Amino acid sequence: MRKRIRPGGTAIEREHIKQIQHARPDLEIADIQYNQDGMLNDIVIINSSVIFRFPRFSWVLEDMHQETAVLELISRRSGIPVPVCRTYEEGFISYEIIEGIPLTRNDLLRLRRKDQAAIAEQLGLFLRNMHTLPKKKLKEHGIRASISHQEYSDWLSLYDEIRQELFPYLSSFMQEQIELIFHPLLGDSEFMECRESLIHGDLRAYHILWKPDEARISGIIDFGSAGTGDPAYDISSIINDYGEGFAALLSRHYPGIHQMIDRSRFWALTSELQWALAGVRTKEPSWFLVHLSSARDISPLGSPLLLTGSGDLR
Repeated sequence: MRKRIRPGGTAIEREHIKQIQHARPDLEIADIQYNQDGMLNDIVIINSSVIFRFPRFSWVLEDMHQETAVLELISRRSGIPVPVCRTYEEGFISYEIIEGIPLTRNDLLRLRRKDQAAIAEQLGLFLRNMHTLPKKKLKEHGIRASISHQEYSDWLSLYDEIRQELFPYLSSFMQEQIELIFHPLLGDSEFMECRESLIHGDLRAYHILWKPDEARISGIIDFGSAGTGDPAYDISSIINDYGEGFAALLSRHYPGIHQMIDRSRFWALTSELQWALAGVRTKEPSWFLVHLSSARDISPLGSPLLLTGSGDLR
């Protein structure tokens, strides 16, 4: 939720404004908004054009440095505008606002097939270019693992934790469905093995901006979870928010999606379980409720990539 800061504001708000004024004496402040939605950062928006992010925890600052390195690395080959970060010694960053609004599934499905295909091409090329960056480049820029990174032992631990902590709240039917999801993993220790690459790490609909009057993506934002990891994780976010049919459209411009589709489905199917587990542990339902809007047209593991309607795109 955004709010305009009252004269004086809270102590934290006043401190953030003081830091901004000290770091950016060139910036004439006419309007201030404060965004309280973030889990890790305080957001201050100046003049509806510049975003300042202040980490709430010390370890988030290290992630900010990685985010800046990632953006420098992909900005020239992303094909879609991404934030241009400016770092400050005081321990925060800023970047110019990229115009656009979140591309929701409802927005996408209301578009003509021709425009859906054009957006799929934008996203497909963006992901392909990011996922195929040479490892040498990643090493040169000091890119570490994304927070989404999981080893096989991590998946086994997650499975045990779900059985112990979530199953008592679930019907026998739901327990059986979860067992089916994990069955391929339990039977094959190499099921989730992959060639790691640079990934966005949180490519949800609210981080994909578009301009309705142009019917095109205008920017990709929030690379705070970016790093090396399984490229299937990014595809799982597309499946969760837009459905597998749209992922099929992406695959026309990113053929590698076919080879990782089962891992993508597994990531997608287990994401809500991980949020639910966090909710049970913290007794904070918002951890689970934040991702209730998944598209959910996910085919069973081992199925061909779901195809959308037939005929010409119009």
